[in-house]
Amino acid sequence: MSFSKCNKLVQSLLLLGMFLGVVSVAHGQESRSSDLYKALKHRDSLIFEIGFNQCNLAPYDTLISDDLEFYHDKGGPSYGKAAFIATVQKIYVVEALSRNANW
Repeated sequence: MSFSKCNKLVQSLLLLGMFLGVVSVAHGQESRSSDLYKALKHRDSLIFEIGFNQCNLAPYDTLISDDLEFYHDKGGPSYGKAAFIATVQKIYVVEALSRNANW
């Protein structure tokens, strides 16, 4: 291997090492014992566990903002709280009920 090729390889490895070092330092995670983590986990459970899995959309009235913009891979975009709730009812609740009816 020539000196210039070796030099380029060393430069590339140094750049890669610096990039990985920056990425590892920049990657942060909230502690599971923090108040923020607990609040987000609780609200996440209201949206997904209560709303989607138990088909109870009552918490959405206070959790979802009136100006929400939500993009779903099945339902497409929905703008506003009412449209989001209608999309959830259409996609998740109806699918859950039809799955249970087929058992």
